[in-house]
Amino acid sequence: MQAAGIIVYKEIEQKVLILLLQTSYGEHHWTPPKGTRSFPKMILSPILRHNMSYQQVVSGFVDGNEEPLTAAYRETEEEAGLRRSDLVLHEDFKKTLNYFDPSKQKNKCVIYWLAKVASNEVTVKLSSEHRDFKWLELPEACALAGHSDMAELFQSAADFLKRKHESFPAK
Repeated sequence: MQAAGIIVYKEIEQKVLILLLQTSYGEHHWTPPKGTRSFPKMILSPILRHNMSYQQVVSGFVDGNEEPLTAAYRETEEEAGLRRSDLVLHEDFKKTLNYFDPSKQKNKCVIYWLAKVASNEVTVKLSSEHRDFKWLELPEACALAGHSDMAELFQSAADFLKRKHESFPAK
């Protein structure tokens, strides 16, 4: 399965806050908005294995011939109510996570981009797939994510922003 998502963040008083959504199903894990599409098994290989308490940013399945970035924007709007015009995408940040989803017994590949909200006044509107959301600083987001691969993704985003400017703490 291929999924695409966006790590959404905002800056307040020189602090960067990452958006995480809590699912309304299963173990109510925390994720960034994302979505998925099925691909032949031969394309994917498991790199990381973990249980389904996996915490993610906004992401979702890629539909049919949809481009992954288009899917990421669509899922962000569907899951968090944030439209493409609400986000400023860092086009030079793109990371891929590959792992095995034990609940579906399938390999999963998620492509993530990084985007800042265009205004701190945007309102998150949750879909029925989620029951809560939080804006968290890096250490809290990594802890709530609960998996080293997601924490590494957040740290990679922090390092990227640190190189761009000084407002995102390194650790």
